[in-house]
Amino acid sequence: MDEARILSRLSLPEEKGKEASGPRGFARIVGQPQAVQRLKAVGELGATRNEPAPHILLIGPNGMGKSTLAHAFAEEFGRQIVATNGTAVGRGVDLMGILTNLGPNAVLLIDEIHRLPRLVEELLRPAMEGFAVDFVIDKGLHARTLKYTLRRFTCIGIAPQQSALPPALASLFPIVISLQPYTQDELSTMAQALARARGFSLTPN
Repeated sequence: MDEARILSRLSLPEEKGKEASGPRGFARIVGQPQAVQRLKAVGELGATRNEPAPHILLIGPNGMGKSTLAHAFAEEFGRQIVATNGTAVGRGVDLMGILTNLGPNAVLLIDEIHRLPRLVEELLRPAMEGFAVDFVIDKGLHARTLKYTLRRFTCIGIAPQQSALPPALASLFPIVISLQPYTQDELSTMAQALARARGFSLTPN
């Protein structure tokens, strides 16, 4: 499978000196004040302790900005973020390639986490719970189990609703944030911002 389909890595803020300047972190988010407030509180708790934030599940319909919020969270607290999709991680080896390359306190963003294959989900659960996975070496009488310790990370899962996840996986997300529909004013503000980014105005001169 093409690695580019499995994951994408976004640099830390200090690595982006040559990129276009603009609002970073939650400053670029329009609307979703309750979600932003909760994410700030969760992120600040981890930052003060120099440890990853608890795992977070963002739920809501498509187009609500769940992925944008996850990236803003990583930007706000200077975390590496690695993004993938539940439909792209088809094998355990794909997931292990991602997990073993996470930096300290990184964010692992899994869009459509409810679509992970069962065997991949079973590998993700111990990684989330204890930041370690077990490998079985050889077979039969010679079989041995080796434990591989991972760097601690925050998993941000994205799904349409909490019930879409298998119960065993859903239970590993202590923070569940439901996104709310945008108001008309928020939609208008986002349209204006998009128009400015594209170089034209929605209002008469």
